[in-house]
Amino acid sequence: MKKKTKYLFSILIILGVYVAAIIIAEYFIEKKVNTEYDLKYSQFNLSLTTNLKVEDLHFVQDGIDLKAESIKVNLGLWSTLFSDKTVINKVDLHNAKLNYTIPQEKKSKNSNSKSSKIDVNHIYLEKFNAIIIKEKDTIAEIANANFELSDPLSENFNTSNIDFFSMDELHFRLDKIQDLSVYNFDFAKNGFDIDSLHIDSDYTKGNYINQLSKEKDLIMMKSYGLHFNDFSFDVASKKLSQIAFKNIAIDSSQTLIYRDKTIADDESVKETYGQKLQNLDFDLSIDELSVDNSQLTYSEKLNQKKTSEIVFKDLSVTLRNFHNLKEKSDEQMKLIGSLSLSQSSKLDVGIAYNQFADLETFQLDLNGKSINTESLNQIMKPSMNFGLGGYFKKINAKMVANNNARGTFDLTAKDLELTIYSDSGREKKIMSFMANKLLNNNISEEIEIEEVERNPTKSMWNFIWNYIKSGLTKILL
Repeated sequence: MKKKTKYLFSILIILGVYVAAIIIAEYFIEKKVNTEYDLKYSQFNLSLTTNLKVEDLHFVQDGIDLKAESIKVNLGLWSTLFSDKTVINKVDLHNAKLNYTIPQEKKSKNSNSKSSKIDVNHIYLEKFNAIIIKEKDTIAEIANANFELSDPLSENFNTSNIDFFSMDELHFRLDKIQDLSVYNFDFAKNGFDIDSLHIDSDYTKGNYINQLSKEKDLIMMKSYGLHFNDFSFDVASKKLSQIAFKNIAIDSSQTLIYRDKTIADDESVKETYGQKLQNLDFDLSIDELSVDNSQLTYSEKLNQKKTSEIVFKDLSVTLRNFHNLKEKSDEQMKLIGSLSLSQSSKLDVGIAYNQFADLETFQLDLNGKSINTESLNQIMKPSMNFGLGGYFKKINAKMVANNNARGTFDLTAKDLELTIYSDSGREKKIMSFMANKLLNNNISEEIEIEEVERNPTKSMWNFIWNYIKSGLTKILL
């Protein structure tokens, strides 16, 4: 009996010492935390299992303003008490709101900074909201994010460190005039899905140039059903080293690209797509990107009276081998697409692009049929001062580009009628009459285009349009 009593008494002493140690540890941890960090809270408790719970947390420091309903921290107790490093096995943060203001001046990196004194093995955030501010302007917002990460502060981080990640909304400032919005983001081990992705602007076609000193496109886009499959990334020594996708599929997209040319031209030399890829400081690889059931509208305001526009309907595009991997330099980019300009029309486009060339190097193959020419008048009348009636039964263009373009242009047309306009947009009736007398209403002609020079201040798409415009002009005019 005495032995049992002695044994029980020993256990009670050990438990008492342990509880006392926990109480003392709670005191010293609270004191250490309050010394190192500017914290406010309503409750600070350390449990017998070394779980620290803080309720109604408010943390303000170095541009960070964090409020949370509760935070639970599983501590590495002894390392926290007896070393200068705080070891956290797991953090659970619930219903948190972060306001972060980016400092105007970058601070020099300090290996002894407070963040370097913390090790976090696991973090779980539920209903996390954040606003990031730069120079009094909100540049990013996150709404209702939920995620779980392993080793989130590690210098080396990759897809395997993400257990799960979902988010209702992300809004991000792209530049002075445009914002990117993501709705219903859901990450899984093999990739992620997005319900919709928007590029919007607070400005309109009529006033966006007031924010600019030179020409720039205003892009308005709404894409739906985005699926990013077999996704991976790697961060090594705190630097992004690679991003890879096996497949990206977009169910549908509506895009408007608008350019107001009434302000100063942007005469800077444009990097080619290949140069942009090669200049990335990380490896990027997308095996295949496909977009279906889409529409693209391109519009230019040429002056106060003239605006040109072309609408690509029923647009489907597949892009393959979008990468900057030199070990795969023989796998050039290939774009295959189809679209319509008018009812019953169809255009097939193929582009083979060498992204490792120093110059804009690609081959274009365009084949169209049954095109009502009135669908082209909104771009031809303002930019070329003529309009057409009738049909293009067939239009084929083959273009080989290496800073200069050459190739063939083949046009078969029926019932053509030409209308010529002055710069002011008024019809030149006499010239139109004479032109139609000379014009063969039914054309079937193939020509060679010997040289169209690329303007290095313009895009590849401007280069292709100038080539097509050259072929149309030579045959029709």
